[in-house]
Amino acid sequence: MEKICVLFLVMVPFVTAIEELPYPETLHNCFVRQTNKSDSNVAGELISTYCINQYLWVSGRPSWQAPRDSVAYQVIQKLFTQGANELSRRKRATEPLRVRKEYRMLSRDERKRFHDAITKLKERIPDTRTSVYDTLADIHQGRVILQSVHGGANFLGWHRVYIYLLEQALRVVDDTVTLPYWDCTLDYEMEDPTESIIFSYRFAGNGDGKVLNGVFRNWGLVRNVGLKGNLMSKWAMDEILSRRRTHRITEPDAQNRHNIEFRHNGIHSWVGGHVGLMNMATRDPLFFLIHCFIDYVWWRFQQQQIKRDIDPSSDYPINYGSHQHRPSAKMTGFPDYRNRDGYSNHWTRDIYTYQLSPECPQCGHSSWLKCVRGVCVSKARNTRRERNSRQTTSFSQSGNVRKLDNAVHHNITHQNEDPPIVTMKKRAGDIYHGISPVQNTFEIDGKASVDQWVFMPVKVINVKSGDLIYNSYPINNGHPMWNDDIYTASNSEVVSSFLPQHSAATYENCKRSTSGALKIYVRIDGRNYDGHSVEHALTDERLPFSSSYAYVAIKSPLHKPVELMATAHDECGRMCRPMCRFKGNNDFIPCTGHMHIKHKDNGMYASTVADAMLTVWRFENGENIFPKSSDKLVYLSFLCDSKSLFQ
Repeated sequence: MEKICVLFLVMVPFVTAIEELPYPETLHNCFVRQTNKSDSNVAGELISTYCINQYLWVSGRPSWQAPRDSVAYQVIQKLFTQGANELSRRKRATEPLRVRKEYRMLSRDERKRFHDAITKLKERIPDTRTSVYDTLADIHQGRVILQSVHGGANFLGWHRVYIYLLEQALRVVDDTVTLPYWDCTLDYEMEDPTESIIFSYRFAGNGDGKVLNGVFRNWGLVRNVGLKGNLMSKWAMDEILSRRRTHRITEPDAQNRHNIEFRHNGIHSWVGGHVGLMNMATRDPLFFLIHCFIDYVWWRFQQQQIKRDIDPSSDYPINYGSHQHRPSAKMTGFPDYRNRDGYSNHWTRDIYTYQLSPECPQCGHSSWLKCVRGVCVSKARNTRRERNSRQTTSFSQSGNVRKLDNAVHHNITHQNEDPPIVTMKKRAGDIYHGISPVQNTFEIDGKASVDQWVFMPVKVINVKSGDLIYNSYPINNGHPMWNDDIYTASNSEVVSSFLPQHSAATYENCKRSTSGALKIYVRIDGRNYDGHSVEHALTDERLPFSSSYAYVAIKSPLHKPVELMATAHDECGRMCRPMCRFKGNNDFIPCTGHMHIKHKDNGMYASTVADAMLTVWRFENGENIFPKSSDKLVYLSFLCDSKSLFQ
């Protein structure tokens, strides 16, 4: 009798209580506000990313920043002084303004000089542990900075001063260099923008995971181009340029279709990796090329204002956003300036101007552009040549797989496991070597260490039937916000769900695979730790029902409980609904996706990807027994209603 009881306990795992956190009111309010400002061309993921970032940095999540010291102050002051001296000298000699060009419009010599100069900036300053580049990159860190330079009228002016500072540093190395801009509208028009020549060894280096070629190959950078977000299109740029006053293109007044900061967010998300993380974006020089493009769009906007007899320098919005964005406030990081100084005509009148982005039919006579149906489009990189240019580096050196390999080795040599389990772990390693999952940075508080992370299985369900009755409650996706009163199957208590949903919204350039495979991305953001991870699962949208699993990374709760928020979206940016398993109910029911996880909740996570897989897939007896799957130890799931999402 005792043996029967033990067998019963093994067959039916104990369901621990998942500790759900309430949905923050500020996050909900952001979703409502941004949804009301958007139209059907703006996908839910872009709104979700914007609001999550605003919540994390404005609401006071613990954040980190590199230590500021006298070196940083000296570098900044020296660059401003040198810039003033150069301006005075040029005025006396009546020299022309600096001219910033599109990256692909640089001559071979100009591109080499730019690359050489920025490489020089990355060299360590004597008697310090930093470089000029890293010193400047560190300015864009920490909650105080992010609160005062994003989400309000100071966004444009502050970044104008910031990229000028990097350009000035480049000119100290080589006074012929100006900062180029990356006009991503030229890539947007491509059949596959991820194949752009921009992501080649000749320009910024590859965009698929760790940067292994090009001038930035030794910088420790990660990119995941094209997984989410969207590049700015020419239509979107025209929408911005169609407005007359600055408050119509900036937070908090602008509609999303005209909002230059909102469009800029999509570019950051599209590049992904470090560029997609607000506190780390400046590590990648692409950050500065993106913001130079944003400044280029603003410059064009201001040129139109001048033609309409509007003085751009006096057009600082009256409704500027939070207190940190007021025009009289000292510019964070640059105390000699006020926020209003970023709007001064001085910058584009006395220091620099822009060469217009190329147009058909010549496309600026650039070797890297071509005219297609009246529009200049970037050429694609040579894939074979790219492979040859990469350093000999195995994908297994990425943090996720390295941890998996170490775990496999440890389990084989030091533990007495059944052969099928060892085989499963080997196969898990082979899978991760073969499919090249999303490359995460595995950074917490700016430091990369896979040992700080554990892995949690998440079930993803794609449902084609929009009128399905699931777990005894109706699924209603007919409104921009999921805020219906949903009665759970277990206790009929009202559960409020505040999640963004555009039932028909899709990115303008969404191109799904014709095979029927649909990627669902699961994103985890720390609420009480500065960390982020994303992974995807493959589902089959040809079928009425399709499910799969993603194994996502969360901070290890070994020493301290973790709080996190989980979201999911498909490759077109449409949001999925979180479902949780609570104590006393074996079914998944609606939840916020915000969770509190303690060390004793170790049934929810595993130390390696292989072990996380083994919570879902199990072997019984013998090497050749077919593995069985079970979600009894899966506590988080996402439901994606294909009918309402894909109509």
